[in-house]
Amino acid sequence: MELTLSRDSPTNTLILDAGGTPLYHICTPFKWTRRTTTIFRGGPSMRSPDSSVPPDPASSSLDGSTISPDSSEIARIHWNYVDSPRLVYDGRIVEFSKFMPAGGFMWMTRTFTAPDGKSYIWRMGWGSCHLELNDGSKPAKLIARFKEANLLKGSKSILEIDEAGLHILDLIVITWVFVEKYRRDGESK
Repeated sequence: MELTLSRDSPTNTLILDAGGTPLYHICTPFKWTRRTTTIFRGGPSMRSPDSSVPPDPASSSLDGSTISPDSSEIARIHWNYVDSPRLVYDGRIVEFSKFMPAGGFMWMTRTFTAPDGKSYIWRMGWGSCHLELNDGSKPAKLIARFKEANLLKGSKSILEIDEAGLHILDLIVITWVFVEKYRRDGESK
């Protein structure tokens, strides 16, 4: 499954399927500190600029869209600059340092266990990251791959999900948001 990002941002974007239908809406309202990213399953309801009904500020995103009543919040990420960011997901609040411990060279991997009981590992590199099944098999089974937009080629950012990962699609999107922000923050230093 190939998913396209409406904007080259892991924290403020729509994730669209091949037909252009929004599957996820990821929004992070601007704040100087303690930002929170909210991930919704389903897309926004686009309002025309001349709409006589003002949008509810609590449900508005940066692009002027509003969260559709058909959308459902699946997760929140509370970014902390001193402590580990916290994930609110599936009725739990966990620190990412415990949910997805860092490892590998220069801490460029993050491992987690999904509800299916299997271990998965995100590997980060320059301009991309990918998710593998962490079962020791060689070569590792690729579950998801992110390719950043290429302005020279005119391509958009793409998140590819293998059929073997579709049963944990929500969790792939949630963990990708964290990993991709972490990767970009590291590249900008």
